[in-house]
Amino acid sequence: MKITKYSKGFAAMATGIAAFTLIGASVQAGEPPAPAVYSQAEVSSFYLTGFGGWNWADDFSTRGSGVKVDADLDAGYVIGGALGYEVPVMGGLRFEVEGAYRSNDVNSVRGNGNRNKADGDLSAWSVMFNVAKDMPLTDRLSLYAGGGIGFAGVDADFGYGSARVNEKDTVFAWQVFAGVSYEVMNNFELYTEYRFFQAVDPELKRSAGGSSQRLDGDSYNNSGLLLGARFHF
Repeated sequence: MKITKYSKGFAAMATGIAAFTLIGASVQAGEPPAPAVYSQAEVSSFYLTGFGGWNWADDFSTRGSGVKVDADLDAGYVIGGALGYEVPVMGGLRFEVEGAYRSNDVNSVRGNGNRNKADGDLSAWSVMFNVAKDMPLTDRLSLYAGGGIGFAGVDADFGYGSARVNEKDTVFAWQVFAGVSYEVMNNFELYTEYRFFQAVDPELKRSAGGSSQRLDGDSYNNSGLLLGARFHF
């Protein structure tokens, strides 16, 4: 895979990672400035996080050898977890390795102008390396934003009419995300998050009538609304 093929993905990820500095202190006569509000990252710490939720995927198109397939994807689900390390820089900077799985049923397929009911799904597992920045609002409530790069294994397995698309491909992937977290206890947080994920241009295979064609796919674009928990240790 050529790096230039994914330059747009790198650029979008870079612009999606927000870098913010929380500034503010109240000064009274004879008293020192108040410390910045933040309790979750007073010391460096490892953490585990788990999440799950809903995802919505764009229509997925593939083409090759005179064949064009447009798959209409239903809303699906996403689950995952991560091991991270948090440092108390500007409120909290986090680095993590994440694994996730997302899946969408294929509702229908339009092939060369004909629409057919489909049976099957399009799914992807991913391994991502993320960076996130926390932006404390109160002692317990924080905003955060970040992004990551990695790779995804895209697995297409759906049939329509007399044809079937059944293939796996491992490709470059990137994501950006933003959310709100609430510290329930000193070492335990709950959060909700929006995430955009893209697996770039997987190659698939279509079989029909005893023959098969290689298909170049568009990117698998996926938006998710997640709920999660984070445990520091």
